[in-house]
Amino acid sequence: MQEKIYKVYIKIDDDNNIIAINSDAFIESEDIKNWIYIDEGIGDKYHHAQGNYLDKSVYDNLGNPQYKFVDGKPELAQ
Repeated sequence: MQEKIYKVYIKIDDDNNIIAINSDAFIESEDIKNWIYIDEGIGDKYHHAQGNYLDKSVYDNLGNPQYKFVDGKPELAQ
């Protein structure tokens, strides 16, 4: 049995801050056009991207975005 490959998508704000991350398992197909594809793979890192893809959460404990979308990939904000 072949494992499913999940695609990981993000949403960004006007300053390229990542404001959401999810996999295609949880994004409705008609809504996918509002997301940016960044990666794909097998396992929880990709399937449950909200809590597993990035090393830290999308927001810090004050509600500030912790990642920016730079050169096609997430980077920890300075």
